[in-house]
Amino acid sequence: MTNTLDGLSHDIHSEKLAQIQQLMPELFKEGKLDPQALKNFFGDNHDKEERYGLGWAGKSGVFKVIKDRTSKTLHPEQDKSVDWDTTQNLFIEGDNLDVLKILQKSYYNKIKMIYIDPPYNTGSDAFVYPDDYSMSTDQYNELAGDLDDDGNIRKDDNLRKNSKDSGRYHSNWLSMMYSRLYLARNLLTDDGVIFVSIDENEIHNLTLLMNEVLGEENFVEQFIWIKNSTKNNSKTTSTNHEYILCYAKNKSTVEEKQIFRIKKPGLQEVYDLLESFEKRQLSIQEAEKELKEFYKSRPDLKGISSYNKVEYVTQKSAPEAPRHLQAYTIDNASAPVSSGTGPIYDIIHPKTGRPCVCPSTGRRYTRATMDEHIKNGLIYFYEDETKVPRFKRFLDTVETEVLKSTFEDFTDGKKELLKLFDFNPFDNPKPTTVLQKLLAITNPTDIILDFFSGSGTTAHAVMDLNAQDGGNRKYIMVQYPEDTDEGSEAYKAGYKTIPEIARERIRRAGQKTMEDHNDTLASRETPLDIGFKSFVVGSSNFKQRRADKIDDQTLFGSLEDHLTLIKSHSTPLSMLYELILKHGVSLTEHITTQTFAGKEYFDLGNGSLIVCLETELTQELIDHLLTLGARLILLDEGFNGNDALLKNTHLQCQHNGITLHTL
Repeated sequence: MTNTLDGLSHDIHSEKLAQIQQLMPELFKEGKLDPQALKNFFGDNHDKEERYGLGWAGKSGVFKVIKDRTSKTLHPEQDKSVDWDTTQNLFIEGDNLDVLKILQKSYYNKIKMIYIDPPYNTGSDAFVYPDDYSMSTDQYNELAGDLDDDGNIRKDDNLRKNSKDSGRYHSNWLSMMYSRLYLARNLLTDDGVIFVSIDENEIHNLTLLMNEVLGEENFVEQFIWIKNSTKNNSKTTSTNHEYILCYAKNKSTVEEKQIFRIKKPGLQEVYDLLESFEKRQLSIQEAEKELKEFYKSRPDLKGISSYNKVEYVTQKSAPEAPRHLQAYTIDNASAPVSSGTGPIYDIIHPKTGRPCVCPSTGRRYTRATMDEHIKNGLIYFYEDETKVPRFKRFLDTVETEVLKSTFEDFTDGKKELLKLFDFNPFDNPKPTTVLQKLLAITNPTDIILDFFSGSGTTAHAVMDLNAQDGGNRKYIMVQYPEDTDEGSEAYKAGYKTIPEIARERIRRAGQKTMEDHNDTLASRETPLDIGFKSFVVGSSNFKQRRADKIDDQTLFGSLEDHLTLIKSHSTPLSMLYELILKHGVSLTEHITTQTFAGKEYFDLGNGSLIVCLETELTQELIDHLLTLGARLILLDEGFNGNDALLKNTHLQCQHNGITLHTL
């Protein structure tokens, strides 16, 4: 099979139409969706009735922006990267709308978690995400009902200007967010989730927006982060919280997999502490004393601090193995009052040999269950029979809890940055501790995306969490090339753009993570990844041939351009990554550069895709390439008008079951 690439990003619109046509071909006439057939099928006879939903001037233009494909691509920046050859992390500089379109094919259904901290639209913050649907004041007023047919300003009860920026700031923000959320949803795995930080300025609009884009049935939670800093308004309240909206791509899948049931905070620290007690050969009394002192020093570990008793326990799966120290708490073994009287029977105290006191409500467990618990060492006896025995609940049997909707985190993101820089490059950076609370739902090999990455907090949090739990999570950071203020400390320190600071923050954070966890990194199965591949959004490496744009004046120039498809600034590596993205291959796929008969080609994923960008192909080279993999990419101009070689290559590919892509 032979395919010709068109040089544009993935056609989401056509793909969705094809999916609908496959499911419901009766809705299409002459290859196009028939709106009337759609209405007839679903019995929609009330299209003129008003319906609940979110609308704004300019909303219709958003769908054009989503549908429009881009010819832009990502250009590799090896000089700005860290551990280029081995890292699985990505940092991309550019407009996130372009980036989300570019990533559609390679990362469709691949991202487990998206976190974004977009502009809060306070009226004072400027977001620099210019889209094609930007409107002039006159255009907005006409859409909003503020101009009549003659251009005179009038008022309309349906939509009025807001006091901030002539009322357009809500609409512009909503349009900007809608297109990006729509494209981002495509990248989520079936059990993937998206978290969006926001404050009171747009929380209500954002909720309606996400209900529409992701489906209100996929709403998970409106998390409330109680923080240390406040916004004071002496006339009303002091606001000391922000919101983090969470939606799933498919909530039923998320619930089925229980991804929001997370390991209790501090669990690994307690296990490490118990292991140290074993190595030091502490007595039970000494171990319990130190464990209680540890809990006292960590008031944040309320979920496990009651597990302050310890005991050497034999593993059921390996009874011959050495016993290990485990922490437990003691629970009530009496029948609850609400259930009436429970079973009443004697339990003999193991030391005194006399029956233990029976609670007035009876025992919680039947005699058979109680005997089994005693046999397995799960019943706690006091010094004598005068107290009711209790149930031992070991920490390793209750390691998880559900993520709470409200949480406190007073960590100062500025102080975290001051540990990396000798100045404060950002006003309100998010602390890594907040991100790690959310990252707790991910698995050790998941991919995390942040397309408003700012200072790079998400990347920092991912690296640090990987160091803590031995994970290999990967991140994709996307940041617009916003200039730093010329009067800022960052600008004076030589950082002219936000991406420059973010990349340096990630470099320094990676080194600090290595230093902070140096004692445990040696035991990892794979080295901690603190690197990243850096890319920048730019124009395509290949000329776009648009027949609909050619006129008599440009025809001759187009014929000259036809002699070569490759732009003068293009490099083999940059062309390779553009083709990788067009073919849905990960940007971190393993690539080896090979040569044959003096010609160069690239082998991706040990033969999953072969790319040869040579402009002078030979039969000998093609014969060799056809032995390497099931997919092959060649440049049309590489055949240099040799129709026989081109036709023979097509026949060879067809005969050998190889998919040939040409550009």
